Amino acid sequence: MFPGIRRFLAARHHYAYLRTAGDILFAPVVISGLFGPRDARSNVAVFLSWGLMLNGSIAGCYSLWQFCLNDFEGHVRF
Repeated sequence: MFPGIRRFLAARHHYAYLRTAGDILFAPVVISGLFGPRDARSNVAVFLSWGLMLNGSIAGCYSLWQFCLNDFEGHVRF
């Protein structure tokens, strides 16, 4: 579909470039989380952590609901 991206990712050293770029972009977020203000409006790390916790808890509740419906199908009565 995207031959340019396929050619770029075909070389293994390009993965190292992408990983290094991701690490460089992630380092300020970690530093901001450790030493920055606790206000979510001025600190991106606090905002991201709340977003991850909210999405994780929603996904966890959904997974538990699916587990209960699928594994205990004969025992659950509505």
